[in-house]
Amino acid sequence: TLVVYLAAIFIPFGIKKINSQNVPNLLIYFSGIGAGFIILELTLIQKFTLLLGNPLYSISVVLSSILFFGGVGSLFSKKISVKNYTNVIKIATFLLAGLLLLFLVLSDYIFESLSSFSIITRGVMAIVVLVFPSFLLGTFLPLGIKITERISKDLIPWMWSIDAITTVLGGALSTIIALLFGFKVAIIFGIVLYAVAFLSISRIRKNL
Repeated sequence: TLVVYLAAIFIPFGIKKINSQNVPNLLIYFSGIGAGFIILELTLIQKFTLLLGNPLYSISVVLSSILFFGGVGSLFSKKISVKNYTNVIKIATFLLAGLLLLFLVLSDYIFESLSSFSIITRGVMAIVVLVFPSFLLGTFLPLGIKITERISKDLIPWMWSIDAITTVLGGALSTIIALLFGFKVAIIFGIVLYAVAFLSISRIRKNL
């Protein structure tokens, strides 16, 4: 997967003349949100297994919540003004990092407090916890596509493919990191990837 990822980055430079100085920043951005998204998603599925008691329940609840509320966040991004794209990504990054770090601090206490409740109650509480982080996660890709469109529409398929490939790569990374260092470190790594993505997109704003 890593070889495919590197090929997807460097082969286009060889077969087509690319002049935009923003391309490296776009590549970093879409790599960050692609790997970061799947790392957070898979790690949260594993983490919520402790609350829900069954991996199947966790997959159903967490995956459905992230996809549904992420879709709502993606839909919401359509209403954002062109001038505010970068500012919204900045706000979304800080809010996402804050919510996930708060979750890491409180998750053990929350899970222990809810352990005696029914599976339905625990499932509902899991959904409540995931609503806002999932909403934020859904905004990054469409906003990145809109910024790419401002630079060149021809770059959109390329950036979309980078996002897709790094999603696969991030899936492998999440497993390795969780096994070696634990779920908390995996979530922190996902947060760092989103922070790097924001820093790269903020540099594009200065160049436009």
